[in-house]
Amino acid sequence: RMSAICMYKFQSLMLSFMLCTVAAPANPSRYEQAILADKPAAWWRFDEAEKENRRAAADRVGTANGEFRGGVKVAPGLPGSGGRAVRFNGRDAYVQAPYPGTLRSNVFSIEFWFRSTQPFKDRFWPGSAAFVSTATPGPNSEDWTIAAASQHGIDEGRIRGKTGPKGGKRSDPFLESRSGDPLNDGHWHHVVFTRTNSGDAKLYVNGELHATGNDGGGNVLNDRPINIGGDAIHKDGTFLEGDMDEVAL
Repeated sequence: RMSAICMYKFQSLMLSFMLCTVAAPANPSRYEQAILADKPAAWWRFDEAEKENRRAAADRVGTANGEFRGGVKVAPGLPGSGGRAVRFNGRDAYVQAPYPGTLRSNVFSIEFWFRSTQPFKDRFWPGSAAFVSTATPGPNSEDWTIAAASQHGIDEGRIRGKTGPKGGKRSDPFLESRSGDPLNDGHWHHVVFTRTNSGDAKLYVNGELHATGNDGGGNVLNDRPINIGGDAIHKDGTFLEGDMDEVAL
């Protein structure tokens, strides 16, 4: 699925979202139309007014309803979306969603919005925070994840998308957001990570292509649940301190 938002089919609407300077909210139906035009298999909007531990996190388009876990709170939603967002505490808060066969495909696009001022300084793996993760231990372990991380042990405000195809390279390849463009500035940022069956992958941030690569192809799917806002399943998982909204797969 190629993201219509990423490709700016609704450019003026998305620009107002990213700058977060709209004088009045955009029509929520336009936002929904932009997402639904992409025909997502799952879309977690996080509009729930109650987000206590074990409350349901609804899948807007499918049956992959998840659960809020840990110290999750309600946050103001993405400007113009007409809804709410989810706030993670950086310690134990995350969303767990099922990863059924209907969602699993080696050709995929995952997109979300986030805002945070958390330092993104820890080396990958596991990095400082997991945004969306199906990570399993070791390289070539049939997984994918998007995380906040640095390879230099300093806070650069960068994010990484990683795939681990079975039979792939010795170390899992990753795509990294641009240097000198910190994303942990407290503003909303839009992220899209795509992969094809042959292993071609792309990382977009705020509608701009930041990185491309190829993992050699192969299976990157497993049957563990999807974790959003932190990884509580992988023993080395880390958690986001910040907000997320409008996660679509």
